[in-house]
Amino acid sequence: MYHGGFEFHMMATLVAIFFLLLVSVAKWINTNILSALVTKKLHQKAIDALKLSEERFETIFKDAPAGIFYYDNDLKVVESNNEMLQILQIPREKMIYEPLRFTILREKLSDGQRLSLISPSVSMRRRKSSTKLILMR
Repeated sequence: MYHGGFEFHMMATLVAIFFLLLVSVAKWINTNILSALVTKKLHQKAIDALKLSEERFETIFKDAPAGIFYYDNDLKVVESNNEMLQILQIPREKMIYEPLRFTILREKLSDGQRLSLISPSVSMRRRKSSTKLILMR
């Protein structure tokens, strides 16, 4: 039996190269799968943190001692807290998504109240530019 020929060495070399290539590709696939799983876990953590942050903001916004509302580029009120509704003495249905009329604000505000505009900000939920208006008693 003859086992030392050129073909035998070539075949052994090709099998070794194939094995190294297979190990290399398996390592690359494993790294990518682990990276995707870590990214998915980090994404879920970020979503959970955002939800918690939104809940905290909603609690602070609703219970703020100052009247606050947001309006969009079309000057329509998109959100208002309860204190603002009490200051203006109007129901929520009449306030939300209605065009903002500053004449109503001027009529409803007494001399002891201060009106302050906060710079425009971006509302993440609505993806529109909005401005916050705060009224203090």
